[in-house]
Amino acid sequence: MQKHTIIRDTIVYSGASYIAIIVGFLVSVFSKRFLGVSGAGYWALLTVVLTYGMYISLGIKTALVREVPQSIGAKDTDRAQKIEDATFSFLIIASLAGAVVIWMLSYYLFTDPLLKTGVKLIAILVFVTQLYNLILNILRARKQITTLSKVVVFNILFIVIFALPGAYFFDVNGFAAGMVIATSLSFYLGKRWADISFSLNFDWAQIWSLIKIGLAMLLTSILFKTFLNVDKIMIGKMLGIKQLGLYTIGIMAVQQVGS
Repeated sequence: MQKHTIIRDTIVYSGASYIAIIVGFLVSVFSKRFLGVSGAGYWALLTVVLTYGMYISLGIKTALVREVPQSIGAKDTDRAQKIEDATFSFLIIASLAGAVVIWMLSYYLFTDPLLKTGVKLIAILVFVTQLYNLILNILRARKQITTLSKVVVFNILFIVIFALPGAYFFDVNGFAAGMVIATSLSFYLGKRWADISFSLNFDWAQIWSLIKIGLAMLLTSILFKTFLNVDKIMIGKMLGIKQLGLYTIGIMAVQQVGS
């Protein structure tokens, strides 16, 4: 029975992943077509802000994926729920703080009006993406693979429905707003389908224990993401938005040919 479940979950999640990859590629192609060269450059910079904004979680979600299955395996469901609640509580505070900081920085670090508005939208996206990723991590930790697969597929479909029309009609900030809507809906549906409930639990000893577990992976991820994004940062700073857009389009083409 367990072997059958593992095989079924593998097939379901693999199918969902392939759907997300294929549709995600189409989203990438059409979003760049709708945004144009400059819009693609703006979105590349906004993506860098989003990437670093996500580190406000301090790796606590990674620790949850390790600790919750151990608690469930030990039949200690109360501890598993406390871990989920503590993680949720910390993320609410940390994500709000991070979003406020990013929002405020948009006034001081950027002079381009389009980029200023975009960074404000990214501040909101950081908050909702933290909560969406928490749902994904809880589903993984609980081994609710069918629900996880459904959420992943619906998320990419929501991006098609909301973000692509946003890009077509309202340029890069419309795309960012569509991403906020898509991510928020995915969080809500994932929480509802999996019957996940949260209670505020500011057990700082528990929270600090989880952060210590996830911190090593966090530092590794920061270094890796910096390595991947330093080219975009330098091109945007030294050559401008349009040249960055051309670069990102070129990189996408090379990656697809290479794959």
